[in-house]
Amino acid sequence: MYGIPSLFSYGIPEYIIPAVPCHAVAYMLADFLKFFNREPGTNKVQEEKSPVKELFIRPEDSLLRSFFEDIAAAISEDVITGRYPEQGMLFFSYAREGETCPDSCPGPRGHCPTFGRKKPETITEYTAKLAGKLPGWIFESHQMKPGIGGLKGEELKQNLLEIRAFVKRIKRIQEISNGNKGKDKSKTEYDSGNEAKEIKERAFFIATTCTCHGVLNLFYVT
Repeated sequence: MYGIPSLFSYGIPEYIIPAVPCHAVAYMLADFLKFFNREPGTNKVQEEKSPVKELFIRPEDSLLRSFFEDIAAAISEDVITGRYPEQGMLFFSYAREGETCPDSCPGPRGHCPTFGRKKPETITEYTAKLAGKLPGWIFESHQMKPGIGGLKGEELKQNLLEIRAFVKRIKRIQEISNGNKGKDKSKTEYDSGNEAKEIKERAFFIATTCTCHGVLNLFYVT
């Protein structure tokens, strides 16, 4: 999952087909942002200098738990197939537990031909509604052939650049708020209501979706 910036140095591919058993763009994002957080004049990147972290919510963090549930409430309960605040993740699908979509399904809008189910909105459209609750970016997977989805290179590039600009803006606001420009005052732990509130204000989401399925990760700017 590493080397995304160097991949782009060869030009933007028309499509990128993730072939890993994880939320690929979430890790691509972390790699991409760490590249721009490297030490000046070098390619050395320190793990602790990553400008974003996944938002893992502990059971005792009532404010962030409520925040997570508010996000989930913006999506129809009919398509939420998994909610994991401890990992900051939501899973969406028009398929029910135990159902397997065939590779040959074209994933049409409006209805599910395999299980005879209506689809009032696509998963991408449902997820887009979250934009009114917190900043976020959707990476839409387009069907390349039966069973294979790909991300458009230009869409991927645009999202990554917008996220980078968002992170830089939040970091700048933090510096001004701390009254200590140019110094990193970020924290890696939170154990108070104030800290949880601050993290909530720096949170954003990354989602990969298609017409029928999707996965969402929560992040926050450190």
